[in-house]
Amino acid sequence: MHTIVNNSDKTLFYHGEYRNKQLTIYSADGQFEGSFEQDNRQAAWVCGVSFDETLQSLRSAVDEYHYFRLKQRKQNSANSLPTHADYVAALNTILPLLNASQQQLLAQLQSSPDYQCDVDLLLSVAELHSTIQLLLSYAAIAQRLSDELAFIPMQEQPILDPVIGILMTPTGILANRANYDDARTLQLKPEVALALEDLNGHRFT
Repeated sequence: MHTIVNNSDKTLFYHGEYRNKQLTIYSADGQFEGSFEQDNRQAAWVCGVSFDETLQSLRSAVDEYHYFRLKQRKQNSANSLPTHADYVAALNTILPLLNASQQQLLAQLQSSPDYQCDVDLLLSVAELHSTIQLLLSYAAIAQRLSDELAFIPMQEQPILDPVIGILMTPTGILANRANYDDARTLQLKPEVALALEDLNGHRFT
């Protein structure tokens, strides 16, 4: 439903999310105006004669925002890899966007020895019913983190989903190695776990 009246002549036509940013588009006088915020400040404003044009322009503005941050990182780092501070900032942005189940899944891994946990325990903690559901939940978190960092890490060995490699180490379940001891475990990457600890001031318990 598109008709939510604002306190001006504008009408809120659309509210949605793209790459962790909340997009809003208003209609006014036969035109559309769109914007998104970063750190409680307007980061971009676009306008168009159609909703589709305005939405595409707004998404392009979000892409440009992430590209600019990636460009800055490349200028400040010899290898352009995200720093600890980058992980902290990115996780600080995405944590409020995660649902309760996803937050529980992160907390369980972070509180486990070596940040590694059995799949069956993770399923129980998050009240999920299949390994596929579990992997999709972690993949959704990984996608948010990848979007925020504008980064997909190179993998030394093939895994089911390259993006999830930003969040997880390649245990057997991700690398499709059924004969390995870690075939039924998942492990949070240390750089992610340490950034979470910094954000929370302590290790999840």
